[in-house]
Amino acid sequence: PGTAILAQEIESFGIDTRPKPRAETAAPPWDALSHQAAMQAGTVRIGGQGLAPGLAHGGELASLVADAEQDPVSPELAPAGSSRVLRVEVNGLLHDWFDVDEMGDFVRSAAFAGTLRENVARYFGVPLEKQAIYDEDGLLTTSADFSRALQRVCPKLYVYDVQLMGQELRERTVEELEAIDAEVEQSWRHFGAQNPRRSQLSANTSAGPAAILAEKSIDSGIWGEKVAPATASLEPACAEGDRGGTSGSG
Repeated sequence: PGTAILAQEIESFGIDTRPKPRAETAAPPWDALSHQAAMQAGTVRIGGQGLAPGLAHGGELASLVADAEQDPVSPELAPAGSSRVLRVEVNGLLHDWFDVDEMGDFVRSAAFAGTLRENVARYFGVPLEKQAIYDEDGLLTTSADFSRALQRVCPKLYVYDVQLMGQELRERTVEELEAIDAEVEQSWRHFGAQNPRRSQLSANTSAGPAAILAEKSIDSGIWGEKVAPATASLEPACAEGDRGGTSGSG
């Protein structure tokens, strides 16, 4: 009875208590994707609150979506069920590859970088000895580099064929490799040892510029096509070789 009396009093003031339809607004693309992933996972995140599966039906679902559009969920706070798919850009085309989280601890293992490079060659047609793989921070060379790149919220790699890449990017990469080479050389000195590759380079100085260029190309790892002598070849392991000295495997 008290509720009925309250309703009569509200109506006496001319207040319309009937439910009104919500205006539909377009959600940002990433917001729509977040909600799609959340629905597939069985939860919908709305203003920090979860909704149990099967609760949202008919008009209630439309109402919840409208609420979510007014209070969008940021990509960094996506539901736990959302996947982190590695995106790979090759020849200007973007590909969704695999769910990083499904790989588990393998992405942090020493074998991961080599396995990923082999699969890049297999699926994207970029020969292993001609690969240059980058993330947003620059060239990736060691297993630690690849592991770090895949820890991002939205991991993305850029794959290039060194024979087809632009001149500006090539020059910047050469400068980066020279800086890496200097850091590795300094690490060798910290351990009271001499870089074996540098020793070989010194021994080849009498053979002329061609031999020096060949040795430097192998040191650089991804520049195998620059090797001058016909007998020189770049094995897959050489892509990681120059950085290997820091871990004791080079």
